[in-house]
Amino acid sequence: MIAKEEGVTRDLIQVELDGVEGVMPVLQDGEDSENVYIVMPLATGSMRDLVNSNPDGMTVEEVKAIGRTLAITLAGLSGDIVHRDLKPENVLDWNEDWYLTDFGIARYADVTTSDNTLKLSKTAPYAAPEQWREERATSATDVYALGIILFELATGRRPFEATTAEEIREMHLHVNPDIPDAVAPQLKSVIEQCLIKAAGARPSA
Repeated sequence: MIAKEEGVTRDLIQVELDGVEGVMPVLQDGEDSENVYIVMPLATGSMRDLVNSNPDGMTVEEVKAIGRTLAITLAGLSGDIVHRDLKPENVLDWNEDWYLTDFGIARYADVTTSDNTLKLSKTAPYAAPEQWREERATSATDVYALGIILFELATGRRPFEATTAEEIREMHLHVNPDIPDAVAPQLKSVIEQCLIKAAGARPSA
């Protein structure tokens, strides 16, 4: 259940994405006088659970498989929807596969930035440089978050850790990730490309 407030229609974007590969399906949606609701299948866990259970990281084949699944999902959104909050907590395990959910701060790619686009909303460890600069988010913003997730899956930790918001902001804006040599070269290259500071220089999903 979601209270009817300005911007609540973002949560309903997920309803419109029925059939997009890797987006958690919506079984039912509706509303009453005060709330809107969506009903989804019951997930058995989240990608956060997976990360927590692999503190030393996962094998390159495991990371590649998950990365491919997420990239296919982002490619299905590309050009239409920007999720803006891709993180392990928003990727759920259902039917032994991974599904993206929680479009609460998503927006349509062609919507002009305005006071109600929630452009200031973000999850700091996964926020792209353009989000920290309060600039327009694009599909490249989601690719950056994918790079953070790939790093975390491969190593068991995030590339940028800090105790204050200002410190982590500076890292996302100016520090290149220190990817361990143990990460396979091809995977390391993909992560580096996803985490390029300039949004326009990142690869597409």
